[in-house]
Amino acid sequence: MSTKNILIALTIVGGTFMPVFVNAQSTPLNKDAFDAAKLSKIVIRSDAAITTDIANLTAFNAKIQAINDVSDAEKAAITTKVQTTIAELTTLKTKIDADTDFTIAIVDERAISDFYRVNELIIPQGNIEVSADQVNGIADSLTVLSGKLQTELDQATTTPVNKHKDLLKRLEDMNAKIADAKAKSAAGLAFVTSLLPDQGNVTVLDSNTAALKSGRNTIKVAVKDIQFAREDITAILKGLKISIGDVDPNWPTVNPSVI
Repeated sequence: MSTKNILIALTIVGGTFMPVFVNAQSTPLNKDAFDAAKLSKIVIRSDAAITTDIANLTAFNAKIQAINDVSDAEKAAITTKVQTTIAELTTLKTKIDADTDFTIAIVDERAISDFYRVNELIIPQGNIEVSADQVNGIADSLTVLSGKLQTELDQATTTPVNKHKDLLKRLEDMNAKIADAKAKSAAGLAFVTSLLPDQGNVTVLDSNTAALKSGRNTIKVAVKDIQFAREDITAILKGLKISIGDVDPNWPTVNPSVI
């Protein structure tokens, strides 16, 4: 083992201060123990990150599955996407837990950031896809209701002529808003459908961010269209002095909302 001299005192020799040294053996660094400690920290840190990612994805999927006015097809698509990502994360966690070399574990830990980028895309992308699906479903229901309101207006022979014309204009506006909502829904969906995780590419990240923003903003316009169409419905019902139940007994008492 190596030795080194350690200064332990100053001794006076012939009126001069002289250092006194002793030899001591140095304790060698235990590299294996050091590497094992680093590996343990990586595993603990990685497990926590993966657990958080899985929890976020699970919560997102549960929220989507609980929404009544989302189609079964859209729910199934979200579930498949989420379950695939969770399975991949679980596989990565198993690999990291089994790592015996901290240098390999470091590489595996870095892979978690790729899944983080996937999650950062899947959740907002999924929200837009689900919102588009909801808008379409609501618009289809409003289209059916519009036909029934048209029948009510056609039969409203006692309604004053001017008032009747105003109600017909309301119905025309309602139909226009429904059509625009469907168009905006499709456009919002088109912004995000083909997006892929950026994998650390800043250009792709910026492009995804811009597309997600455009998709959200377009869906917001579609939601506004639905709100305006509902205002038209309220005005028509009030003008005819009837309730929504008189037009459609099965119409929900609470208007569905878009996430």
